[in-house]
Amino acid sequence: MLDYTMVTAGCFLMAVGFNLFCRPHTLAPGGFSGIAAVVYYLTGFPVGVCTFLLSLPWFGILWKREGTKAFLRTLFGTVMFSLALDVTAALPSAVDDILLAAIFGGVVMGAGVGLVFAFRGTTGGTDLIAAVLHRRFSTVSSGMWLLIIDGAVIAAAGCVLKNVNISLYSAITVYTTMKMVDLVENGFNNTRAFYIISRHNERIKEEIFDKLERGATFIGAKGAYHRDDREILMCLVKRFQVGELKSIIRRIDPDAFVFNVEVSEVFGEGFTNN
Repeated sequence: MLDYTMVTAGCFLMAVGFNLFCRPHTLAPGGFSGIAAVVYYLTGFPVGVCTFLLSLPWFGILWKREGTKAFLRTLFGTVMFSLALDVTAALPSAVDDILLAAIFGGVVMGAGVGLVFAFRGTTGGTDLIAAVLHRRFSTVSSGMWLLIIDGAVIAAAGCVLKNVNISLYSAITVYTTMKMVDLVENGFNNTRAFYIISRHNERIKEEIFDKLERGATFIGAKGAYHRDDREILMCLVKRFQVGELKSIIRRIDPDAFVFNVEVSEVFGEGFTNN
């Protein structure tokens, strides 16, 4: 029940983002809703109804590919998003500047999409088309197909509305939406993974245990030039601990080889489950 409640909230958040920011400035935020938006700008046909009608032909494919459970989740998300688009259609414009509309439209819509995804929901749309095309033409990834489809929708919007600025601002909305989806799904990441190659890894490990109260892992490796066996010390630390870990490494072994990378997601003992 919680999943469907949060998916509903996400759908309404997407719709509010569209109607507050995109619709007043004739932006087309990609996907079926972007196509429906162009139809609305030209004819006044309701965006929600058009979005649902565009999705209908793909439901049968989804049922065959993913089964009844995925079909029902997608049907629920599509119905709720389509309904929310028309229920909130009377909302006034939130901003007068089209650039602000493009950015914040993407932020609000992306937050809604991320919420839907976080609770295992989906609104179908061009994601499904991309998946079908990927199965047919497997040399092109689903992500690339989605980019191509959304790019085509954005380009078509500019052509049909005879305004290239619409395409450019819509592209900003799509990009901001994608980044916001990542942020909602993965959270404000503040974890770094350190990989340390040193002759004094044991001492560094002890300092990590004592000073940072973090665990560490030894990874077996072999040097490519001298072919000598060695160990890589890997440690995950919070961002505020990065400076202290660097200080420990430099104090124990100034010649240590170290690199660190941002971790997109981490959960388990000592870390919050995203």
